[in-house]
Amino acid sequence: MGRRMGYKRSDRRWVDDEGTVWASKFEYKVFAGLRDSGCNVRKCTGSDTFSYTEHKPNVRCVECGGCDCVQDRTYTPDLFYTPEQGEGSGTGYYIETKGYFAAPKRSLFRSLRASRPDIDLRVVLESDGWVTKGKTRLTDYFSRYLKTTPVHVWDGDIPEEWK
Repeated sequence: MGRRMGYKRSDRRWVDDEGTVWASKFEYKVFAGLRDSGCNVRKCTGSDTFSYTEHKPNVRCVECGGCDCVQDRTYTPDLFYTPEQGEGSGTGYYIETKGYFAAPKRSLFRSLRASRPDIDLRVVLESDGWVTKGKTRLTDYFSRYLKTTPVHVWDGDIPEEWK
């Protein structure tokens, strides 16, 4: 099945049997589950990278003194899924896998979705954990702040409406 790559507790990278490095074991588990069920899925590469802007609050531009500043960022999703009926046409969507969704990553994701609503990006969660101290679950967070982003809690397959 694979092994952990690093030795630090914070290093979540995973190496599969073919030697491919994944960001986490969960990312590989979703890829392997979709691949083994016959889905056309691949790991995203540098060619799948998107650029977006992130608004920076409470900053001041040194040159003009303005307060409305943005930072250019790039983002690479985890997986690209192509439905069976769309083979060869290039249609498909990106899948982002998330186990623990920390506050900085949630902020990054909100900036990405605000800046680039044209990207068909869907999120697969490892579990529907708590975002805040007992008040909001991840699925509630997505329905409140990221309404246009479909979200699914991993149960071994993606929903039928995504296929």
